[in-house]
Amino acid sequence: MLFDNGAACRYWLDRLAEEEGADRLLGEDVSTVVDMARIYETGLSPLDFGAEIQLAGKSGIDLSVQYALSDFVLWNPLQHPLVASAGDFLQSYTRQLTEKGFAHLIADKYAYLEADTSKGEAGAVAIFLNLSGAAAQEMLPFILQEQQQSERLTAVQDILQSVIAELAPWYFGFMLSREELPLRLSFYVREEAGLSGMLSALRRLGIEPGAGAEQLTAVDELQLFTYMLDVDVRPDGSLGDTWGVELVPQAVLPVQQQRMLRGESFAGFTELLVRWGMADDRSDVLPRCFWSGDYRDASSGAYVMYSYLSHMKLRWQEGNPYPAKVYIQLRNIPKQTTINESLYR
Repeated sequence: MLFDNGAACRYWLDRLAEEEGADRLLGEDVSTVVDMARIYETGLSPLDFGAEIQLAGKSGIDLSVQYALSDFVLWNPLQHPLVASAGDFLQSYTRQLTEKGFAHLIADKYAYLEADTSKGEAGAVAIFLNLSGAAAQEMLPFILQEQQQSERLTAVQDILQSVIAELAPWYFGFMLSREELPLRLSFYVREEAGLSGMLSALRRLGIEPGAGAEQLTAVDELQLFTYMLDVDVRPDGSLGDTWGVELVPQAVLPVQQQRMLRGESFAGFTELLVRWGMADDRSDVLPRCFWSGDYRDASSGAYVMYSYLSHMKLRWQEGNPYPAKVYIQLRNIPKQTTINESLYR
């Protein structure tokens, strides 16, 4: 019997809701998030649910779900009418990976669905594919054709080529709920390029970072994160006026993260966000969102369930900062080894 991820999601929300000030993060009604989570379950491999939360502006949780591509090899396990078409696409994508000679990627690549549950909406409003290297170049025509966005192919290829020295493609995202249907390109920043290389690549794309350059330099001095760059491609091939930087913690293991989140450097980071208007006092609750603990599901036994900082995102539009976002993964592992105890406690 597989772990009941919906129950784990509820367990995390209930525990967090007990923290003082948590309602500023979660919004007034979190029960709908758990109800909507059921739509995205497959009954196959355990899923990683994620919570996307803004640190300023309207409170609430948007839901994300990480899928193993191997679940889509034989059939589409997403049968709810709101997400069935997304599952059909992922099944076709997985089949095409095999036909193009990339079957070996199916075992270790993922896909994500994201929904605007903070607005009370279910359904797959965004699809993200983890795709890099030669596979990205080979698969790009297919995935754009499947999403009826083939007119952007040349523009996307030109963008990838122009930043290749500093940035490598990592995710391709289809924002299906937005009127313009922007194509999200997410790049990881090559280690040797660093922040300065990322900013140079951004300017080469025609986006002037403005105050974002100075603000990111202040973040860089704290040495807490590595970076990914997000840009949007419009139907006419031009770039959208909003860009973002994903801050990926250098602390990888949950126990390391929890020390980082309670440390002086991270407190200094959140103070910067408040000063810039990217966060408000709800950021004080943020370190208490992350913990590990025993969890027992009646049908599937004992687990260590933990919440994990996937990344944070800073965004700017025409030089003006947007509210920062935090992305939290909810993950579980069988409680069966001393290794598990040392990693997650």
